[in-house]
Amino acid sequence: MPPPCFKLLRDYESLLGGDRAELKIISKIAEAHGGEINGSKDTIGVLQTSERVGNVQIRPRLLASILRFADEICESRSRAANYLLRRAVLPRHSEIYHKYASVISSSQYEFRERRLYINFELKVEDITRQWGKRLRGGNVLEECYLIDEIFDRLDKMNRERKYCNLHSRGVYAVESIRALINVVDDDHDVIEAIPVPELTDVGYPEDSGRKLKDAEELREFCGALLADKIRAKV
Repeated sequence: MPPPCFKLLRDYESLLGGDRAELKIISKIAEAHGGEINGSKDTIGVLQTSERVGNVQIRPRLLASILRFADEICESRSRAANYLLRRAVLPRHSEIYHKYASVISSSQYEFRERRLYINFELKVEDITRQWGKRLRGGNVLEECYLIDEIFDRLDKMNRERKYCNLHSRGVYAVESIRALINVVDDDHDVIEAIPVPELTDVGYPEDSGRKLKDAEELREFCGALLADKIRAKV
């Protein structure tokens, strides 16, 4: 059974140029957009660095990293179901996702600075109540405050920034995220500016818990095992 993305592209192969090898590469790039592949979240790392179709060189990892981070930062007021939000007729379990998008007033990447600017404008009623987020087992509604969702999404955005930089640096990179969060009143005057630290790579790298001597492929080259291996050769 072919992956869903490739199956879809193959079904419309005649409309998409008819090159199945190219469509396969496109489908793999799309599938690296998120989730897991073979139980690993490193979905871009399984792609080839470079492939060729005809006389064209394609860089799947670079394209996948651009696509993935672009989707992370493309939400804005224009993507929210504002009409349904204003009339409170959205399904409760999807409220927070549209509300999050609705308070993003701008999102822009500055190439020369290698920095992403993202601005949020929240009204008083946005932050003084909780919003439906998802349904748990037994149809139990989970709710959360919008500001907490914004902080969680900024943390995720920063993780995606670091991950995608691994595969795009050399062409472009997002070295930091500068978020501005303002609470405004009905006259659009700022009544609270929330101080968000710039999200960037600082300090000493944290220990991920993964050590070379614990790697399966290096086990025979550690300690007594390597000593025994070398003794047997001399």
